[in-house]
Amino acid sequence: MVKPNKNNEVFDLDQLSSWRSLFPIVRQVTYLNHAAVAPMSIRVKDAMDSFLQDLMTSGVDQIEASLQRREDLRIMVADLIGAPATGIAFVKNTSAALNNLAQGLTWRTGDRILMVAGEFPSNIYPFTNLKKHGVEIDILPTRNGVFSSQDLERAITTRTRLVTVSFVQFHNGFKTNLEALGTICRSKDVWLSVDSIQGCGVVPLEAKDWGIDFLANGGHKWLMSPAGIGIQYVGEELLEEMEVATLSWLSVKNAWDFDTSRIDLLDDARRFEYATENFIGIYGMHAALSLLLEVGIGNIYRHVTFLIDRLVQGLTTSGCKIISSMEPDHRSGILAFSMRSEDATRKVFDSLKSRRFIVSLRNGNIRVAPHFYNSMDEVEGFLDAVTESSGL
Repeated sequence: MVKPNKNNEVFDLDQLSSWRSLFPIVRQVTYLNHAAVAPMSIRVKDAMDSFLQDLMTSGVDQIEASLQRREDLRIMVADLIGAPATGIAFVKNTSAALNNLAQGLTWRTGDRILMVAGEFPSNIYPFTNLKKHGVEIDILPTRNGVFSSQDLERAITTRTRLVTVSFVQFHNGFKTNLEALGTICRSKDVWLSVDSIQGCGVVPLEAKDWGIDFLANGGHKWLMSPAGIGIQYVGEELLEEMEVATLSWLSVKNAWDFDTSRIDLLDDARRFEYATENFIGIYGMHAALSLLLEVGIGNIYRHVTFLIDRLVQGLTTSGCKIISSMEPDHRSGILAFSMRSEDATRKVFDSLKSRRFIVSLRNGNIRVAPHFYNSMDEVEGFLDAVTESSGL
């Protein structure tokens, strides 16, 4: 069990140093951009190298080990998101999962889907693509990117079949109260779909207990996995209603009999997986999630919150405007802030980049997204760089 030290930091210096040693990028830049793409750890690279070595020397004989690695990872993902392993499928990315949902339900003219203004396109396009089937999209306006579960509840109509929302909004880090929203959707007999890519891996998540029916999550951000591997969760009730829009030869029972005279789908979410898996991605994600679960998602959240608290304090003192919500129920691993003008914000962003502080610019604001291996020294260096760049 990791315990806070005397300075109220979650990790002591030895723990932090050991984890930082797994990320060579810390010797080159201060990387605070995990809401974009996470750097690869040595463990992930080693795992992927081992797969390639086995494939090079064993060929098809390697498949049994790969299949076992996938099933081990499925159990780890279930632990990570708080859901049964039978509901987990591996997909290419978030978009692939959400398209599985959009194309897997039978839609009727006049059905409505409710979403929030400002969502990332991955959580928009698969559903707006359904307009050709007569499906209507309702978009909930927000107050500077902030909304409540009650706002969504009031926007649900008798024709609403699905609410789709991000766990954490990509541009400002606003965290949705999914537990409250899940209760609302259940009471109104509406499916709840969640794009969790900006929260899973840094913020604790309980998909089953919170009433989430569908979850989509690419692996290359907070899960610190290679691109091209992601997870999809389908709840038991939704699994019974969803069709498999694109079948593979391993979507069925007794696939190795090669009997194509009938289609007998697998009973669980594996029916959504394509046949030839991205096994190098599986190996990489297995190593990445092993590390995250070793550290503990609760500990990661506390550490990142500790770093963000200091960022908020320092940025506020320097006259910056904090864009992200600081309400405890809506905080995440993302902090967005701005300077006195858009031009000034851009100037500071460009200066940070030149000083090798890696962050993002989103919606005219600087977005900072630290992870568990980032240190307070890096945060202090970042604050100094902002002050120097802005001339404050």
